[in-house]
Amino acid sequence: MHAYSTDSNERVNIPFYLAAASILSAWILPKFLNWIGLSVPWWFDAPAVIGFYGIYYKLFDTLFWKWLAKVGIIQTPDLNGLWKGHFLSSYDGHTTQKVATIEIKQTWTKMCIVFRNGTSRSKSMTSSIITTNAEGIVISYEYQNEPNYDTVSTMQIHRGFTRLTLSTDKKELDGEYYTGRGRLSYGTMRFTKT
Repeated sequence: MHAYSTDSNERVNIPFYLAAASILSAWILPKFLNWIGLSVPWWFDAPAVIGFYGIYYKLFDTLFWKWLAKVGIIQTPDLNGLWKGHFLSSYDGHTTQKVATIEIKQTWTKMCIVFRNGTSRSKSMTSSIITTNAEGIVISYEYQNEPNYDTVSTMQIHRGFTRLTLSTDKKELDGEYYTGRGRLSYGTMRFTKT
């Protein structure tokens, strides 16, 4: 997975809240240990703030943000899962709907988007989520495409770019793509979360 960018203020605010919770937890820890009758050496308590911060950050990055996104407290949407759909390509004049899937693996700070169809596989290299667009939430990513061994000879490894808009019910991705040198095609795509 790679890091992704977002225009949400969460990336500034959330670490502050996690730091405050870590300081509070480190302050409570020795009082709790005394209360249950445990005595620990001084060096156990010294790194407590950093230890709590690391634990809280990891839990937030992998779990808590998903729950907070579901209830609307976090703007970054949880896109994890398999999305099934189709795309149209300029390669054949946009005449044939081709079946494809997008699999998204995501934490609060990292993401990987894998596109598959019958002839190739693409994997995201960079991505971003724009949460303040008038059209809705927009997911953009640059990818590298690797054709299957049995595809047509004109299909080479190439790079491209995809821009998808998330529906308001967060169940559909709709957008377009274009490819770089070596392929020079473009098209539209639509996916539904399974």
